[in-house]
Parts: sequence; C-alpha cells; structure tokens
Amino acid sequence: MASKRNVKRGIQSRVYIIMDACDEAINDGKENKTADKLMDDVVDFYETIMPKINNAKAKADFKSIGDEIGKSLSGFEKKAAELNK
Repeated sequence: MASKRNVKRGIQSRVYIIMDACDEAINDGKENKTADKLMDDVVDFYETIMPKINNAKAKADFKSIGDEIGKSLSGFEKKAAELNK
C-alpha cells in the first residue's frame, strides 16, 4: 500500500495536469464555459478527496478511496483531452 503522502502527490500532479489543459483551452479562446466547469469540478473533487485520505485508517478505506480516485480522475482527464482537440 502506498503512503498517504505519495497518494496525495499523485493526485496533486494529475489535478495540475487537468487544470493546465483547461487553462490552455481558455487561453486559446475555445470551450471557456466547459473548461471553467471542469476546473470547478476538479477543485471540488480535490477538496473532497483530501480529507478522506487524511481520515482513512484501514486498508479497506484506501481501497474504496483508490477506486474513487481512479474513476474520477480518468473521467476528468478524458474531458480535458476533449477540450484541446
């Protein structure tokens, strides 16, 4: 099992990549509303998942959090990739 610190760093780096893709879309003048919405969703996810990670104690907690992270971030990454097409 990865440490909480490494999990947080992994999430943070993926969130930054998504935010950067949204920022590029906004700066290119396309999909502003969609990019803004995606950025809001990513920030909400980040603010929701960090306390869950901090409060997790058992291995089962980390399993469910890991599933949620993978599912949510991959969805956000797909949306971000669509912005820059």
